[in-house]
Amino acid sequence: MTRLLLIGFAVTLLLSSCELFQREQKDQGDSILCEVYDQALMYSEVSPLIPPGSSKNDSILFVKSYVDRWIKDALLLRQAELSVSSDLDIEEMVDDYRASLLLVNFERQLFSDALEGDISEQETLDYYNSHLDDFKLGQSIAKLCLYKPAKKDSKSKRLWERAGDEGYDLLAEACKEEDAYCFLDSTIWLPYDEINSLLPEEEESDDWLRDGEINRRDVHLHIFALHRQTELAPLDYVVEEVRRSLLHEKRSQLIQQKRNELYEKELDKTNVKNYVQ
Repeated sequence: MTRLLLIGFAVTLLLSSCELFQREQKDQGDSILCEVYDQALMYSEVSPLIPPGSSKNDSILFVKSYVDRWIKDALLLRQAELSVSSDLDIEEMVDDYRASLLLVNFERQLFSDALEGDISEQETLDYYNSHLDDFKLGQSIAKLCLYKPAKKDSKSKRLWERAGDEGYDLLAEACKEEDAYCFLDSTIWLPYDEINSLLPEEEESDDWLRDGEINRRDVHLHIFALHRQTELAPLDYVVEEVRRSLLHEKRSQLIQQKRNELYEKELDKTNVKNYVQ
């Protein structure tokens, strides 16, 4: 049987039902779908990958596409192997990568459950206060509410004033009008570049920012809290960054502790021999 006929026969087997395929595989043995130099792709490797319930035509297309990709990948890998520099130690790279993966996986298993819920508010505050220089603002930030009506007039002004008394959520319906928009969550710190993006015309400087009511063209704006770019970031603005830094520090301390424990435990045994003492 020529190779072409053999490949055709293999594809035909791939398109059979699972029961028939398993029976034929036992009778005929494995078949080669393609070869690239000394590498071969067998039909037993491809058959489990065909999506269940595929029609005959869909299965044919899948097999052809898979074989085509496999050949291209194999050729690219061969070219990469031929292009490897003579001073590149692939085995050493593989060993280093394997060691890194094992260590990362071990650390994840060791600390995933132990630390995620183990950072208290007091620890967060203490870390923040002891690393203040790390939390300087790069730009001004503010907590605010903003309402840009479709048309700024006496009607929108009255609605804005009413919202100031009754709650800014009152503006939600008005902000659904065409050409109108709002930012109404005054609990969120917004950096200046985001504040600027809310304005009809962006400002080059943040000198106009100040606490309280601000009269800007086409918008109603109230700033409830403000920190300039020369100031320290408030804790509630950087709390997630603080927690990530604290978690990283605690992880580093715990892995160092584990290193020391294993060292002390194994040093007196014959498993560790240090000849540089």
